[in-house]
Amino acid sequence: MGLGTDIAGGYSIDIMDAMRHAVTVSRMREGARIRASANKERSRTDEDYGKPLFIDWKEALHLATRGGALA
Repeated sequence: MGLGTDIAGGYSIDIMDAMRHAVTVSRMREGARIRASANKERSRTDEDYGKPLFIDWKEALHLATRGGALA
């Protein structure tokens, strides 16, 4: 998977903004996953709940550089 920007596909062409948003959204998804797990609202399979959904700045940097090049 890669992370990139496009003038027609978003609000900014700054790759650092894309990385920042990727980390923020992934943390929000992880929080929602934890909350759903605590409330027993399982919309996905049980095995999906063992995998963390968040990424840190290191993974965002990889997705924006090497990950994008590989993709």
